[in-house]
Amino acid sequence: MIASAKSCSFVPVQIEEQALLKSISVSGFKSLENFTLDFHKGLNVLIGPNGSGKTNVLSFIEFLGHLSRYQLLEAVSRSGGAGRIFRRDTSGALGKSINFIIRGDGSHQAYPRKKSIHVFYEYGAEITLSGRSGSLAYSRQYLKLAFEEPVSADWPVEIVVYAAGTDKMEAVLSKKIEEYLEEYYMPRPTKANAAELRVALIDILVRNSSATTLFRLLTRYVQGSELLVQDLFGAKSFNISPSLVRRAEDIANDPTIEEDGTGLAAVLFALTRSRREPYFDDFYYGLRPFFRAPEETLSKVLGYSKIVNDAIQDITVEPDTIENQLRIFLKVDYGDGSLALPFSLVSDGTAKWFTLVTAIVTSAAVFSIEEPENFLHPLMQKQIVSIVRDTFLTGGRDGFAIMTTHSETILNCVDPDEMVLVHMESGRTVAKRPTNSEDIRREIHQTGFGAGYYYLAGAIE
Repeated sequence: MIASAKSCSFVPVQIEEQALLKSISVSGFKSLENFTLDFHKGLNVLIGPNGSGKTNVLSFIEFLGHLSRYQLLEAVSRSGGAGRIFRRDTSGALGKSINFIIRGDGSHQAYPRKKSIHVFYEYGAEITLSGRSGSLAYSRQYLKLAFEEPVSADWPVEIVVYAAGTDKMEAVLSKKIEEYLEEYYMPRPTKANAAELRVALIDILVRNSSATTLFRLLTRYVQGSELLVQDLFGAKSFNISPSLVRRAEDIANDPTIEEDGTGLAAVLFALTRSRREPYFDDFYYGLRPFFRAPEETLSKVLGYSKIVNDAIQDITVEPDTIENQLRIFLKVDYGDGSLALPFSLVSDGTAKWFTLVTAIVTSAAVFSIEEPENFLHPLMQKQIVSIVRDTFLTGGRDGFAIMTTHSETILNCVDPDEMVLVHMESGRTVAKRPTNSEDIRREIHQTGFGAGYYYLAGAIE
């Protein structure tokens, strides 16, 4: 029996162009060479044969997240090292540079002012690998910011930093940048004039920009630059390992779900603690909004858990201070009573489901899920699509999720406009949106078959 779009409660998605990170252009990163991709708010599903480079796209998004949190050396290390991310030529030799540009926009509220402004950004960087020493550095970076209205030239804020020699960086600032400086943060003993502010900013950039992204350096100093950190800080690619999720965790773990799913207990513990007090509110930037409304966030997790088993009544995390461990328990209704079921005893599918839905409702603006169908029942696969879509399209959150899949069940729940077709061409990854989305959507309505059926039939172009 062929799964139909109707079995997913399929509704054509009206794509709203409101996502923060709007597009990426990349060269020199694994199989991404002259690669471009535009994102839609909500769900973006990468489909293509094995070896086409879908995972490399997710890896680059994750790399952007590392760059927003760490200095360059650690970011590359967390991505597997230079040998894993720099593109190799036909002889197997590593390339010497990675170049990329990202663009986006969103609402920004500058501290201490209460007024929100709409910020448009473009950020580009070149990362170079020294052939002799293997050292890594930003050889060039630039950041452009515009406010309220997009521009194609003469950006109000434009900052360029580049390597002028072996150990020297130079910085060039736009003429009117002083109008957008948060001067109360600038390092100076007394109130400075415009020229002194410019000198202070150049000094910060020249000293630090070879190892740190411009937007991290400028977060406190230039109005709107924090938007990029908000956009990319939580960018991760989730490939959940149920066996790791079921294990007890160290009490001191940060309350954030990592790429393999570890951290679930720490996040749930922080949420339950935040019911009573703002336990982590001041310390974990990426999760602040969810700890400010812990009841709402936990309610969503519990609601989604009942899709797996409607007998689940509650989820709790107990700290074992003797062993220094956090242990998750599910309160399960057995008709004549209830049982506190240790999370270590749940199935692979249940462990992955809990981790995925918790990651979705607590993640920042951008995240990826690699092959969510693994370990999940087909009914749960359908629900993951709905949950991701609802989180961003109807949940009032700006952002998007990227998903890779080989599952016809998932694809049958996807709108053609949510698809990204990926293939390998002359050793490089190429991605594009379907050009016949309207035709496929019309066929779906007439036949009841889903987009997955038409993809496997070769009808999506």
